[in-house]
Amino acid sequence: MVGETQVTNDFPSTPPGPATMLPSGWRGSPGFKLVLILGLSLLMLIPMTMVSFRIEERQERQRSVLDDFNKSWGPSQVVRGPTLVIPYEMPAASGGNGMDRNYIRVMPESLQAVASLSPETRKRGLFHAIVYTADIGLKGSFRIPVEALPAGQTTKILWSESFIQLGATDWGDARSLSATAGEDSMLAFRGATDRDALRCKGVELVSAQVPLHQAAGGETNVPFEIHTDLRGTGNFGIVALGRSLEATMKAPWSTPSFGGALLPNTSDINDAGFEAQWRRSANVSNTPWAWSAHSADCGNAGTDRQLDVELLEPVPTYRMVDRASKYGALFIALSFLTYFLFEMIGQVRIHIVQYALLGLSISLFALLLVSFSEPLGFGLGYAISTLAILAQASVYTASITRKAKQAGVFALMLSCLFGFLYVVLSLESYALLTGTVALFAVLSIVMAVTRHIDWSKAPALAAKALE
Repeated sequence: MVGETQVTNDFPSTPPGPATMLPSGWRGSPGFKLVLILGLSLLMLIPMTMVSFRIEERQERQRSVLDDFNKSWGPSQVVRGPTLVIPYEMPAASGGNGMDRNYIRVMPESLQAVASLSPETRKRGLFHAIVYTADIGLKGSFRIPVEALPAGQTTKILWSESFIQLGATDWGDARSLSATAGEDSMLAFRGATDRDALRCKGVELVSAQVPLHQAAGGETNVPFEIHTDLRGTGNFGIVALGRSLEATMKAPWSTPSFGGALLPNTSDINDAGFEAQWRRSANVSNTPWAWSAHSADCGNAGTDRQLDVELLEPVPTYRMVDRASKYGALFIALSFLTYFLFEMIGQVRIHIVQYALLGLSISLFALLLVSFSEPLGFGLGYAISTLAILAQASVYTASITRKAKQAGVFALMLSCLFGFLYVVLSLESYALLTGTVALFAVLSIVMAVTRHIDWSKAPALAAKALE
């Protein structure tokens, strides 16, 4: 109406929120999207950690099953000996009328040891253990030099109470133990008694009496030959006491690992099995080969003579799965980076929730891997898990980008990652070198692809800058 004054309200009905106060295009810039992706990558550590806990739980279950086999089948066996023990008595050091009992311990002058292992894989549910039966032969001779015998008219050497001592981790499952010594006399082994004080850390000792007599005017020689078989799990070792040594270990197993104080002089390893040989001269050992002791226990002699072999799994499933799970963060990072480049270059809008779903899909790879590897083996389990994740992630990428070319690029990238991971897992010695070179190559490719992106502009403008 004429004469009326119209009042205009220039104030907004609601105060401006934080989003309207931000600079124009700030939330649409590549930098902001990159910050969101980095934050999401950190959140992806949560499901990855949960998967790692599940893998550790399965590993612990495998260790528990291995402990059960150690009890039911037999532990990792170590055979020790043999040694010849000769008791003697001499006046008590206290000066009384009593006599103290001491022992002369003698290592073999020469020792030939042969161990033939018959390994097999035993299963309990989805878990397994490598067990073996060891056929062991020990042959050699003891030489008792005159200078090793105690002197003195009041000293009495108890030749008739001499015995041979032999040790093993566990004699409980020994199916046989036979031996001869001296003039083809059969030996009857028995367990340790308090009287003999036959003790040795980690080893059960048995002894067999060998009545001896001192050679007239010279040294006493006692040839021996011992045969036994033992059942064990995983590792087998021999503490090969002897001034000169010849030892052989063999088994139809293609993945042995040798350890102990002495490594084999020669070893032949092929698909049919292995055979390893040790040789050592009497002139290269500092270990005393004849000495006196207050007790008949094994002491510390021979610690420089231990030979060990471990029967490794051809493909150690849980170790491989554990190593594979450690590359999960790399897989997620490269997958997110590929999606991000699709947005920058291909003008595709991908929501942060879609990034998250992709990350969850890839996080499941390690869990699928351990689930399929337990019943099917690592190789087949890896193939199935790879195909499952590759198919799921690629189909999902095709559905959200609606471009076959970009879906193909993503599938190719993920296939290369899984192939690269399998190669790295197969390489023990060069895994670090291969992984480092591959990461350097990936970083170089990313730098080359993104060199023209203006990180302050919106994706559409950034893509236009690349034209």
